[in-house]
Formats: sequence, C-alpha cells, structure tokens
Amino acid sequence: MMDSFPSRSLSPPSLLHRKRKRTSGESGTECQTERDRISKLPDHLLACILERTDVRTAVATSLLSRRWRCVWKSLVDFKFVKEPILGRRAGPPSSAESRRDPAIRRHRVFSKCVSGFLGLKDGPPTIRKLSLEFSAKKKDLAMVDGWIRSALEKGVHELKLKLGPNLTEEYIFPPLSLNGGEYSLTKLKLSGCSLHNHAGFSMFGSLSSLSLEDMDISKDDMQGVLQNCRRLKSLCLADCSFSGADLSIASPDLQLKELAIVDCEQIRIIELSAPRLERLQYMGQYTPMLFTSVPHLDHVWLKYANPAGTNYILRKLSTDLPRSRNLNLFFQSYVDVKVPCLPACFGSLKNLTVNVDINSKTDLLWMAILLEAAPFLETLQTSKTAESLCIRRLLNCGDGTNVMKVTVP
Repeated sequence: MMDSFPSRSLSPPSLLHRKRKRTSGESGTECQTERDRISKLPDHLLACILERTDVRTAVATSLLSRRWRCVWKSLVDFKFVKEPILGRRAGPPSSAESRRDPAIRRHRVFSKCVSGFLGLKDGPPTIRKLSLEFSAKKKDLAMVDGWIRSALEKGVHELKLKLGPNLTEEYIFPPLSLNGGEYSLTKLKLSGCSLHNHAGFSMFGSLSSLSLEDMDISKDDMQGVLQNCRRLKSLCLADCSFSGADLSIASPDLQLKELAIVDCEQIRIIELSAPRLERLQYMGQYTPMLFTSVPHLDHVWLKYANPAGTNYILRKLSTDLPRSRNLNLFFQSYVDVKVPCLPACFGSLKNLTVNVDINSKTDLLWMAILLEAAPFLETLQTSKTAESLCIRRLLNCGDGTNVMKVTVP
C-alpha cells in the first residue's frame, strides 16, 4: 500500500515525445494532436486505463482536455483507501489542531474527498463496485451512513466496508436511516461492523455473497440475516466472536451452497441444516458440528489445530460425512491421540487430500486406517512424511482399495 501520492505526469520522462520543429504547411494543432496519441483511443480503452489507477488520479484526468472531461464518469468500480488517496499532498492545514496533528488533517481531507465524490450530481450515474477502507471514528458514523445510502441509490452491486480496529462504537449495518425499498446489492463484505439491525437485510433480496470479518455476532443476529437473505449462496465468517453461543446455519428455505468458518472464537457448537450446501471449509480450534441436514455436501476442507480435532477426524468424521466425495484434511499428531479402531466407511469418497505432521512411525497407521475406510477412493494426495507408507500400502493392499492416482509433493 502506498504511503504517499507521488506527483504524476501522463507518461514517464523517458517516454515523452521530444518537441520537433513545425514543418511548413503544418498547423500547431496538428503537431499537438500527433504527440497526444493516447487521446485518440476509444472511450472503453481509456476507461480500462483509468480502472488501473486510484480514484484521485482518475478524476484528475478530467482537467486534461475536453476529450478527457467525462471519461472518468464511465467507470463503475471505485476503491477508496485512505493512504493511497491522500499521500503527502493532502491540502493545507485548516485549523491549529490539524497543524499540530497531521493525522487529523489527512482524515478530514479523505472524508471530504469521499463525500464530495458520492454527492456529485454530475458524477457517475451508476456504481457497480465500491470499497471503503479507513480508520473511522465515532463522529464519522453518520457520514458513513450517507455514503452507504448514496452508493445504494446509485445501484451498487458489490460493497466492501472496513472501518478499522480503533472504532469505539460499532457501526450498525444496514444503516438505520435507510427508508426501506429494494436494492440491487449482490455481494457484501463487512469488517468491524454490527448486525444488530439484521431486519434491514430484507432490503437486500438479491444478496448472494456475504463475508463477515472481525465482528461480534450473536445467535439472533446470524439467524436474522439468514432469514432475510433468501438468495444467499456463499457465506464466509472470519475472525468473528460468538460469545459462547451456538452457530446455527439452519433453514429449510436456505439457498446456501458455500460456507467458510475461519478462526472464529467462542463457538459452543455448529449446527448445519442447509439442504443445498455443497462446500464446507473450517479452520481453527475443534468445535463440535451437528450435521442435521446436508444431503448435497460434497467438498469438505478441515484444518484443526488441537488434539480434539485429530481425534474427531480419525474416529467420527466418516460417520458424519458418509456421502462426501472430496475431503481435504489438515491435522497434527499428538502424544495423547491413540490409534483408533477402524471407523465407519466413507461410502462415496473419491478424492482424499491428507496433510499431517507426523512425530513417529507409529502414527503412519493413521493413513492406513483412512484408506481402509475408503474402499472407492480414486485419488490420494499426501505429504512427504507419509510417502513410504502410502506406496507400500497401495502396492500391497488386497482388500479392494482401488486408488488410481497417488500424488506426493
């Protein structure tokens, strides 16, 4: 991420055309047009160029010439990140306080930049994607409400809101100031916000992807969001805290197909009742899972960091997921984990990826036990530590194990 905004020109000094003498019969306009070849490009190519710059640079091109005056208005993706937007040229200090603290001045200029852009009457009529990332303060929350409301009115489809870790009061999303209606939001990523107004999610009937990061979430908030987002297909929870409550992903009408739970804390139990769920990813400390109704769960990715997770994989996983076709397992060997008896059969397992940190040769029996429980396995990917056992096991097995492909990094 840039710490400063360098002075820019249309092209590096080494690429600038040298001035040449005007030939007889050639006007100054013709000579200037020949040097400015980039302005001859069609609008869609100029828009592609501006999409690779920050918002400040894109808007500043409107001052170049009449040709560039409205090109930036054809953009539909905008990303406002505090440091790249401001840089060193953040404007003169407007008060004694801001002169003493440059951070206050930078924050004030950033806020004016975003407010001015989203409030422009002659600005872009449509915003497809908007990203707002900055360290908000309590006094900024009403202003953020206005930004979100303006973006929704402009038809934003993808919204990312990250307000930083130093906010003393949680920002409630959706804003309480919204007057209802139906918005076209399809993808939403929130960080450091609150879901206390979960009833407001009924305004986002088209929402299909939701990502929540670094948030405190209650059981009622989660259930309220799921009940109001009937078309939700992808849900990601990362670094969230549930304060010892149950996490229930359960609804007979739920359209959810992908679920990821990464490093979430204080979850007592995870209940899954999602008839259309196809992919599950879990990473973190072991948390009991109750698979109430997941008939289409096909891809499962599990990474545990404690002995309880290893015990679960070796003793109970095949009972909970007898129909899964693809398993990715990451676990470690612990002294207090004993070699279990043969678990129930993975009746549909076709592809197995195992990454296990092994401490002794005895632990290699774990791989043999997993293979014994997967008679229809076709592809096995494993780590180097288990290479010798895998080869011997696959060459000497006579129990109907039909592994067609073995991959060892």
